[in-house]
Amino acid sequence: MMEMPGMSDLLDQMRSMPPELLEQLRQEGPEQMLQRLGMTQPVSDSTMGVRDVRKAAEVEAPAIYAEVLASYCHPDAVREYDKLRAEEREKLLKALRVTVEENFQHFSSQMMQEQLLNKASSLKARNAVKDSPLVRALRLVTASELLHPEALEAVEATLHNWGRKMPRDLHVMQFMMGYQNHVLKFKDPGSNKEMWTLRTNSTIIKPEASTSQPRKWAQLQPMGISALRLFGVATGRVLVGKLIVPPMVTVGITTLLQDDLGEVIQLGLYNQLQGGVTGHQAQELAEKQFCKGAKLQIAEPFLKIFKDGNQGIRVDSPHDIRLETPGKAGDTIQDLQDFRQSGNELYKNGQFEAALLEYWRGLRACDEIAVLLSNRSQAHLKTECWAEACRDSAASLLLRPQGAKHRARYVLILQGLGFPDLAQRAQKAFSDSSMGRLEPSIQDTQAVLRLTLKVPHLRTGGRSEEDSASLKEKGNMAFREGKFSEAATFYTQALEGHPAAEEVANLLRNVALSSTRAGLLHDAVAAAAASLRLQFHAKAVYHLAHALALLGELELSEEVLSQTGTQTGTQAAMTQLTGEVATTKGYVSLKYPSEMVAAAATMCRWPGKFMVDWVSEAIVIERVARKGRGVRSLRDIAFGETLIIQRPRGSVSTDATTGELLTSTDTNSGLIEDASKVKLTSQLTSMASKDQLLAKVLSNLEDGTGVERPVMSFHSFLDSLQASVLPLLLQQAEFFSATERLELSYARIQGVVNVNVHGDSKESMRNWQAGKSQANSRGNKLLGGSTALYPAVSMINHSNEPNCVLLPFFNEDEPKGMAVSARRHISRGEELTLAYLDDPEAVKAKWGIS
Repeated sequence: MMEMPGMSDLLDQMRSMPPELLEQLRQEGPEQMLQRLGMTQPVSDSTMGVRDVRKAAEVEAPAIYAEVLASYCHPDAVREYDKLRAEEREKLLKALRVTVEENFQHFSSQMMQEQLLNKASSLKARNAVKDSPLVRALRLVTASELLHPEALEAVEATLHNWGRKMPRDLHVMQFMMGYQNHVLKFKDPGSNKEMWTLRTNSTIIKPEASTSQPRKWAQLQPMGISALRLFGVATGRVLVGKLIVPPMVTVGITTLLQDDLGEVIQLGLYNQLQGGVTGHQAQELAEKQFCKGAKLQIAEPFLKIFKDGNQGIRVDSPHDIRLETPGKAGDTIQDLQDFRQSGNELYKNGQFEAALLEYWRGLRACDEIAVLLSNRSQAHLKTECWAEACRDSAASLLLRPQGAKHRARYVLILQGLGFPDLAQRAQKAFSDSSMGRLEPSIQDTQAVLRLTLKVPHLRTGGRSEEDSASLKEKGNMAFREGKFSEAATFYTQALEGHPAAEEVANLLRNVALSSTRAGLLHDAVAAAAASLRLQFHAKAVYHLAHALALLGELELSEEVLSQTGTQTGTQAAMTQLTGEVATTKGYVSLKYPSEMVAAAATMCRWPGKFMVDWVSEAIVIERVARKGRGVRSLRDIAFGETLIIQRPRGSVSTDATTGELLTSTDTNSGLIEDASKVKLTSQLTSMASKDQLLAKVLSNLEDGTGVERPVMSFHSFLDSLQASVLPLLLQQAEFFSATERLELSYARIQGVVNVNVHGDSKESMRNWQAGKSQANSRGNKLLGGSTALYPAVSMINHSNEPNCVLLPFFNEDEPKGMAVSARRHISRGEELTLAYLDDPEAVKAKWGIS
């Protein structure tokens, strides 16, 4: 490890700097300032110094930190320690170590910055530092010259209440004081910088179960806070309570929960906000979702001691909580409009997943509309108008997914359409049957969509003068008399006259748009198609055609667009989309000509409005000796031939100057994760909790555990039409059987991100666009400003002498997609390879590849 300067030397070094460099250091924040000056060394894949020291100190650390615990920490923590099992004691001491080391670094850097600003010329003498358990602990990782007495005193002061069981009233008062300061920071224009320098650590998190199957909540037994055990998982139990304070967001969400007996515990909730949003937007969103008064259930809670010294429960997985937020019932027009307005505000801020949550909250309260759609589907079923029946049945299920009659009709209609495999799969999904997996052919799904989406869009006449309830009753009477066509007409008139129908159609159109932006393309198709069963609107047609095109169903998209007609304000957009679909269809038919891709790569801009996932028929995923899975060629491949085109399944673009991202995060491996990887992991964890297709893709990617994953077709890794999603329904868990649902842990997704993501720094991205980087440097898996997951691309193994090249495309510095092209002639049977990084040593350190 390199010799580090003493504190006085560092201050002298800073005072001798040019004013502009000194100001830059001040703005970077305390921790970053110390790293730049050499006081600490960030752990990275290529810098091993700090990790080597920590590794050597592992033998001494437990005994030393046991002394620290006994000498400085609150008696509550000492008493708890004596009751713990060996593995729980180990976790407690590890948490204490993280607290001591991070607090010392914080106070040391803060002290340096203050002395520099105050132009202090002297420090306390170094010989004032006396031997103590705290000094011995810090010497494991810090040079003796840097153990300044003032920083040591500050750390010692923070330990006095470490592990204390806080009385309820004091805990609430302390939290609210912190909350008020937190709110003031958000109103301060200069708070962005301070926000992004905050840190968290995930070294002590709940041990995750190896299974990815959904938890059986009904089998969990209730418990109170008093039954929790430090650093232990309450297996088979569920903690139920309500939130008694507003949430406070830094890296995660901090709040207080009170159980039925009146006891209070601190919560640290991570990866819970839709889309992995961070910063100021996260605070606003948390106040909507985790508001004071919300009821919360926590499955198998894990009690730890946080960095602030408080005992509390840390939750990393969205699957571990059930939240019931108090609010409007959604059964009035005003309620629906409020939900739509709330969702619209989130959409404008780019929080598409959060907007969807608001839209669905409104839609799931519209029982009467769901019943009318279901009744009309039954009338169409009786007249064997199967396509119309399917559209109405699916629309009713979006609004009322648990309705038994609605589900049964959907199954019967699929049988009537002539697709027994799809009907059987729907029956399995709705009954939670334990029978084996059933995967209908993609051709069946495509056929159902062709049949149902060719149905002319609903264009009704003027409204009846009768009220909706009367018209519904007339429809019911006609149905009982066997006059099914007449019943369908009455139900249509009842829908036209229902005061909520127009607002529901508006909400469904907004769901379609937000789902497209969030990458939930099957949801977008379902919502747009449902909206068109209530009210014709060209925007719904546009959203339907756009989502189909992004799924690669270009011919069906063209058919949908041909039914548009004319409507004020939409013709130009329709014409543009029609042209884009035709152009993309041409690219696909020509197998993405190499000259087109190369020309686009030169500018790092993809031609056209959207990119469709595509893989050449010339390559296949196979098992490769000593490597696991890999990609081989099925025929000779020419130089420059395009092999893969893919949009990212998740992406982030971070910029510290915006205050958008808060921190980098320590992991169980001891590595410091890049900030963009942390955000992407959080984003994917949140998204996968709602999106079963994404969860399935992630579950089939390597996660660094060494578990062998099955060989899959490329189609499984593309964002394309999937047979596992029932036609015109959602890719959410409620439309999958219990045996098919996946609940991936944060740790599992973190492993997938570590192994598979691609990205690079903002500077590199700008260099690519300016033509300053060589082609073989593009697409590095070295992470920075931009980080994205390309599942199909990640199937290709690394080589220091690759035969393929990655060509990234951007849209305002955000990843738009990635192409893989042949770098030279590739012979039949040859494995395809890419260079993950240009530095072989970094590749070896990160992936273990020599």
